[in-house]
Amino acid sequence: CFFIFFFYLIFCGIKTYVKNKNVTLLASLLFFLSMLLPLPAGSFFTSFGATIFWVNVGLIYNKINNRND
Repeated sequence: CFFIFFFYLIFCGIKTYVKNKNVTLLASLLFFLSMLLPLPAGSFFTSFGATIFWVNVGLIYNKINNRND
């Protein structure tokens, strides 16, 4: 389920960035991808780094679904 959700965010985020040229969305996507590259393990979902990760996921999701931007 996480992989499907992550691929959805990446695909729709890139599509939305190309359409709107939103710099906040681009920065969030780059951070999101940089956190996924080393394939986190262990306490990734319960650490301070995970808090920043999930806040960025929320920003991406907000920018994708915000129709007024």
